[in-house]
Amino acid sequence: MQFDIEWYRVLWVLRHPITWLKRWKRIREFPVGTLIEDCRFHPCVVVDTDNDGSLYLISMLTPEVGVGSCSLFHCGVLKLTTDEAVDMCKAFKHGGIAEVQQLRERKP
Repeated sequence: MQFDIEWYRVLWVLRHPITWLKRWKRIREFPVGTLIEDCRFHPCVVVDTDNDGSLYLISMLTPEVGVGSCSLFHCGVLKLTTDEAVDMCKAFKHGGIAEVQQLRERKP
């Protein structure tokens, strides 16, 4: 079964080389250790990536939950600086998601 899946990917790449190249470049923008905002609006650290655009990450707010995942192409993943990630953690502790929304509106 794994053999069939790999052939499917090869055929897809051959049919859509430009799209594949754009996706591959986008995946390379998020190496291990990158700080991101995931689809739950949590600041997270990328711990692993996959060739299909899956990012495996640990939330900075709830690290005890373990490793979660987001899709680079289907979720609204944003890169964060260290200062932005720390500010988001503080905002979540003080006022929750409403405080984070206000913080995002203040950004230029």
